[in-house]
Amino acid sequence: MQRRDVQKIHRQKTIAPITGSLFFAVMLACALQIAGCRKTAVRAKIGTDAAPSTISLSCNFDRASVIANSGETIPVHVRATSPTPYKLAYFWTAAEGTFKGTGPDMEWNPHHAPAGTYVISVRVDDGHRGEANCSMTVQVVAANPR
Repeated sequence: MQRRDVQKIHRQKTIAPITGSLFFAVMLACALQIAGCRKTAVRAKIGTDAAPSTISLSCNFDRASVIANSGETIPVHVRATSPTPYKLAYFWTAAEGTFKGTGPDMEWNPHHAPAGTYVISVRVDDGHRGEANCSMTVQVVAANPR
């Protein structure tokens, strides 16, 4: 081996661990910086300093039960009021069936849900930390055998 090759190998053996350690240190510093930024972002206030708005709501249905597999639906409604001018969004959920409609007035269709008790829930949100929830219990009853 020539002297230059020996020096090159020696340099690689001494620089590689330093470069690896330096890379690790830089990556650790970046990770800590990112983690620190995340903590700051989580603690940051979003929107105004005002307290969340209070949404008042009541929910009801036109009838409390349907016959299983009949194609009948249950119209459900929610009336929401808010002291703010923000537009309200409505999010309807149930363990079975589907919803038809938009906003505060929907129709719940149990489709092929078996006979039983179901909870229909709605969450109303103003997009500015104000929200409220309401639930209704409805029945799907088995058809009378003929």
